[in-house]
Amino acid sequence: MMLESLQTWWHRRAVMQDLRRVRRNEDELDKWQFKGAVEEARSAYARNDQRSLREFWDNILRRYRKFIPDSTDALDLQLDMGRFDEAEELFREAQSRRPREARYSIGLARVAQRRGDVDQAISRWNAFRKKFPLMVEGYSEGAASLAKAGRFADAGKVLQSAFGRLPGQWHLHMEYARLAEAQADWQTALTRWQALRDKWPDEATLANQFGTIGVFMCCRRLRRFDEAEGLFQKLRISAPLNPLPALEYAGIAEDQGDLAAAVGRWQQVLSRFPTWVPGYDGLIRALEKVGAEAEIDQVLADAVHRFPDEPSWLIRYAGHAGRRGDHAVAAERWEVMRRQFPQREEGYRYGADALAAAGNSAAAGALRDEHAARFTK
Repeated sequence: MMLESLQTWWHRRAVMQDLRRVRRNEDELDKWQFKGAVEEARSAYARNDQRSLREFWDNILRRYRKFIPDSTDALDLQLDMGRFDEAEELFREAQSRRPREARYSIGLARVAQRRGDVDQAISRWNAFRKKFPLMVEGYSEGAASLAKAGRFADAGKVLQSAFGRLPGQWHLHMEYARLAEAQADWQTALTRWQALRDKWPDEATLANQFGTIGVFMCCRRLRRFDEAEGLFQKLRISAPLNPLPALEYAGIAEDQGDLAAAVGRWQQVLSRFPTWVPGYDGLIRALEKVGAEAEIDQVLADAVHRFPDEPSWLIRYAGHAGRRGDHAVAAERWEVMRRQFPQREEGYRYGADALAAAGNSAAAGALRDEHAARFTK
């Protein structure tokens, strides 16, 4: 009898273990499918395909609701869509299940931030720091909320209170310096950046590199160009993969009114960092100042080729042809825009204007009718 009971117990135990294993496997499969669904929804958002986005998100809510609060990607998309009440509800649900999980309190504070309710965000970060005093988000993001409200002194005090508690978090010192930058207090900012360098003197560390970049930027703002030049040469060696020093170095030439040097430096930025969008913007701005329209067109063409999934470059490329008075070329580019991004109305609206300016009034009228049919609710 005893042997039989033992065998029964072992059998039940084995069955329960198998059942838990199956549930774990199903949960992992659901998580994998959830991640794919979020990526599809994010892609629809990027294309401005509102219909597909609603369908994808409704499916996510229906099938994977419990995973959303644990996914930064899902939260970012949810907030980008402006579904703040829904996000609040999901985080409250998750928090009621696991009240000691810090991530849900972080999520609620971030929802308030993105909603634009600064006072509520500040309140939630204050509560978060009391409950989780050793978590960096409470200080960095809490200070950011205070700064957004114009309470820079209070933001500084929050960051200073973290220096002793979290001595290894160098980026809090970085945020402290940026508070002074936000107030255009460049001398104070320089002092704080230098303090970061002094605290982490090893030039191979990110802390020192960012501190040096900060000092370099402040020297530019204070028009201490000789010091900035020396720091830039040092940064080319210590931080060769960071594009920000090169951007600031090009800006120094602009500050000095040396437009030819500025163009050359921006060209170097783009050559060294061809996938960095600010390099394109900076070079275009410099070329505009010297009236180099053909070169601007070529930079825009390069950007269209480099970033084929980003419609803004094609919009600028077509618009530039129109501003040059080359309306036939503009119409051709707007046609490419419609073909590649049919959900974006710019290709139809401005394409019709380009056709009309090129003298093709019949095609312009037909395109305006198509625009109205597609986008008028």
